[in-house]
Amino acid sequence: MPPRDRARPTAAAPRAVATARASSPRRLALFAVAALSLLVPLVFDARVGGHFRLPKTLLAQSLGLLSLLLLVLASRRLDAAALRRAFAAPALAAAAPLVLVATALAAASSHPEHVARGLAGLWIAAACLVGWSQGFTREELGRALAWTLPGAALSGLLGLVQALGLYQPFGFARDSTVAHARFEVIGFAGNAGDLGASLVLPCLIAQARAAAGGLVWPIAAAVCALGVLASQTVTAFAALAVGSALLWLPRLTGRRWRSRALAGLGAALLAALLVFAYGPARERLLVKGESLAEGDWNDLLSGRLDGWRAAVEMFKERPFTGVGQGAFRAAFVDAKAALLERGAVFFEAQPFPVFANAHNEPLEVAAETGLPGLLALGWALWLLGRRLRAGVLGAAPGERTLAAAGLGALALLSLTGFPFRIAVVAFPALLFLAWLLADPEAEAAP
Repeated sequence: MPPRDRARPTAAAPRAVATARASSPRRLALFAVAALSLLVPLVFDARVGGHFRLPKTLLAQSLGLLSLLLLVLASRRLDAAALRRAFAAPALAAAAPLVLVATALAAASSHPEHVARGLAGLWIAAACLVGWSQGFTREELGRALAWTLPGAALSGLLGLVQALGLYQPFGFARDSTVAHARFEVIGFAGNAGDLGASLVLPCLIAQARAAAGGLVWPIAAAVCALGVLASQTVTAFAALAVGSALLWLPRLTGRRWRSRALAGLGAALLAALLVFAYGPARERLLVKGESLAEGDWNDLLSGRLDGWRAAVEMFKERPFTGVGQGAFRAAFVDAKAALLERGAVFFEAQPFPVFANAHNEPLEVAAETGLPGLLALGWALWLLGRRLRAGVLGAAPGERTLAAAGLGALALLSLTGFPFRIAVVAFPALLFLAWLLADPEAEAAP
């Protein structure tokens, strides 16, 4: 007879083996998200010219879809309880109305090819937001967010090197004017505006981690901040300043509030000193100050009023259907012609006569999907605000302040740009929102 104390197989053993097998695709899914965070900021092909954003978009969408496929493979079963949890997900409730509205209105657009491309991007982005927030834990998403720092820091470092004239690997023609020299400061992002916007969120993440200790995080934050400075992007300056204030001001409490306040004041003064010590950034800010003093708002906004007015014109023409998701570029010429007929004056210094985007996310949603899209966007923002007020981020003050800082920075970028339509900015932002909307009590079970 065999010894009585010999271990017997139990029912838990097959379950443990199945869990171990299921966890392998799950780890690969997290690896795909980390690869997306790391590689997308570094992918750049100067040979594609004006389509420099396309390689980043293709890589980000491919890795995002791969991560979702691996998450599906990691799921062992799909029962009624799992379906209820999936349909009750905050990310799904926030994203689904806008996706469904844009899809339903596609048939009414006169630009079917543009709409098809726009809808594909919207569906992939929404799937990543919902899938990541439900498929990963908040801790896993936090680790994936940290992977945005190496790529962003390297891109920011290259931008700083380009700004100082030390090295330009892409062979752009040199120009003596500051305005054109700024166009050469692109890092791996493709242009100066994309570079500045892509460094804001990683810089805030690095600052939040630096508050918990460690030497690498302050260095990463400093490199990203210097990259924003080198890009001379005023919107990125403002977004980083607002986000940093929202991140650090709530920490000025307790016994050490005076030392923290002095440290924050010192950091702000150092940042201001760097801005004014760097000649191109100083000159750019002084020019913007002159435009503000003269009341020339279009010059202050670098011609953005042209895109905003065109978006409003599109909304007036088709208030209930819009021009179609992704069709802003195709409809811009007609909108501009209508405005010119009514005597509108466009920005003369604008080097590009056609706007591909409205440079304002809410206005572009209004132009492309009309009033139904605006209502869906408002619903998503309301759900996000209600979730934050409910305290779903737990008791950790670092999470609350990072959430406020990231949302504040993204809001400012969205009001003067199109961060959710640029892969190098959009996918880290989606990852950040997935982290924010993930269930803090969820475990790593498939």
